[in-house]
Amino acid sequence: MNKSIKSILWELYARINVGRKKQLYFLAPLIILSSMFEILNIGAIVPVTGILFGTKKSEMIDIKYFFQKIGLSSISNNLGVYLILSFIIITILSVIFRMLLLNFQNKVSYGIGAEIGIEIYKVALNRDYSYHRNNSSSYILSGIKYKAEAVVGSAIMPVITIISSSVISIGIITALLFTNFVPVLFTFLSVAIIYVIIINYSKSRLKVISANLALEDTKSVQLIQEGIGSIKDVILYKSQKYFLSKFSKTFYSLRLDQAKVQTISSSPRILVEGIAIVILAILLMLYSISNRTNINDIIPFVVMMAFGAQRLLPNIQQIYSSLSSIHSGSSSIREVLELLGTNDANTKNSLTHPKIELSKLIQLKNISFYYENKIIFNELSLKFIIGDIVGIRGKSGGGKSTLLDVIMFLQYPNEGSVFIDNIKLDESNKESWYNLIAHVPQQTFLLDGSIKENVIFNSDLEGSIDNEKLEKCLIAAQINEFSPNLNDGYRSFIGENGKNLSGGQRQRIGIARALYRNAEILILDEATSGLNETLELEVLSNIFKMFQYKIVFIVSHRPNTFKFCNKFVDFTDGDNIILSPGI
Repeated sequence: MNKSIKSILWELYARINVGRKKQLYFLAPLIILSSMFEILNIGAIVPVTGILFGTKKSEMIDIKYFFQKIGLSSISNNLGVYLILSFIIITILSVIFRMLLLNFQNKVSYGIGAEIGIEIYKVALNRDYSYHRNNSSSYILSGIKYKAEAVVGSAIMPVITIISSSVISIGIITALLFTNFVPVLFTFLSVAIIYVIIINYSKSRLKVISANLALEDTKSVQLIQEGIGSIKDVILYKSQKYFLSKFSKTFYSLRLDQAKVQTISSSPRILVEGIAIVILAILLMLYSISNRTNINDIIPFVVMMAFGAQRLLPNIQQIYSSLSSIHSGSSSIREVLELLGTNDANTKNSLTHPKIELSKLIQLKNISFYYENKIIFNELSLKFIIGDIVGIRGKSGGGKSTLLDVIMFLQYPNEGSVFIDNIKLDESNKESWYNLIAHVPQQTFLLDGSIKENVIFNSDLEGSIDNEKLEKCLIAAQINEFSPNLNDGYRSFIGENGKNLSGGQRQRIGIARALYRNAEILILDEATSGLNETLELEVLSNIFKMFQYKIVFIVSHRPNTFKFCNKFVDFTDGDNIILSPGI
């Protein structure tokens, strides 16, 4: 069930930190001061126009008499000059306060937007592995880069604008009502009714457009990732037209929907301005027909109405545009709240987790795992002890990587349990278990940095690097075999995801990273597939010397890779899993 816009805005507000909330509260006096100066500005227009057009003479005489009475004859004698100067000063102060308000609300709004984007990234990094399996990276990337940015334009800025524009509009209307109640009330009600009708008419359209925008935004990011990520195949297979066609269709639809939102948001002002001018002209005509009022006497009122309308209509339009932005961005706001998750999930890393230590064995008891209707393994029980080098063999798609995920507790078994020295793994102690694991996948993701940075893989360790251990790991992974050919050795930059290196070189950096972690469990998932047979044996020999009293799991399709294994887990064609001793 979709939450109402009001509820999602309150939920978003609850996510804002205390410091930012205080800044939002500080906006209140700025808004009130801006409103006061608007009232003074409009109130000052009547005497100023009276002086310029020679009308309202009786009022001018009364004002002069007042200043003479209090001993300010110099002001009385030059009343016109002082009134105009006062009007100029009030106008300048009004502009200054509105500029301050605009500057401050932009800084606060975009600051909140930045913090929301950072929080989404933080939450994403701390999510369970299963979450990332079930959600595309483009969905998360779109949330951080675009939807968090959309929250600024579709929630934070609009809400602030609605509040500030409403307060200023009330001030302007109040000032105008005191000058001529009936015409002002009639004009304001006419404008308000038009906007209410337009809002109700456009609400349903904006809801549909909002859902489309959220989907098209995510899809655009996904298509870019797919095209750039497979650029070699795109070039070789001449698939540029195919990818461009798919992206163009989605991206054009995205921009077209944004254009619709902009049209819906902006068009009422044109209509209302025209109606306001017509109403003003009708009022003038009625005054003229009545013959009860000298046309010169109503000039200050007409000028004030025009001046007030010039101030009021943009504020009313901003209120309407902001409401339209909130409705059109409601789907993106909902997705941002989903990406942020619950407050309980966000604080999990701040909790103290029970510590797990591996001193004897890992035991899988009656483990069952399945995806929907496909059973990967059923009531599987395995035991691995310190010093084991375990080879995991079988056909592709048979469940080898899934078994490793269950051992690492990245994926949870549907039934059964994983025990570490008779301690059952669960949500409370899994973080401690992760600290004991080093994992090398077939495709090692590399940072756009140096070899050294990629091996350390944690800037928090930068101040406490063990250079002797680092050198040992680099040599064990045979990185010294190719690093002298690079300009700066271990400090050489390797490009985005190691694009300046071969597949085997990238794998060796991944191996060095795992060795530097010095974990109790090492998992090699096709980690040496890019190395030739001789180099693979040298690297594996170095690894097993360093992990002599630990547990190593190896997945490979090369028989030679299992040379050092003392135990095997075989995924047979009959979907049976057999644990057998090695040589």
